[in-house]
Amino acid sequence: MQDNYIDRMKTEYSDLQNKINKLKSFINSPKALTLQDEKLELLIIQYQVMNEYLSILHARIKLEQYTEI
Repeated sequence: MQDNYIDRMKTEYSDLQNKINKLKSFINSPKALTLQDEKLELLIIQYQVMNEYLSILHARIKLEQYTEI
């Protein structure tokens, strides 16, 4: 059970990390090379943005944990 918003952020962080890992594996696979250039480019941009969002979530979690002490 997710007790509070910090727990929800931690769950979201973990889920997002899994999705990023899967996307990275796909982008680095031979199958990705069969995509149209524009599609692969968009997947790479999506990967970058997802990593930025992951960093923001990490910072928010750290901040909230620090302020709860």
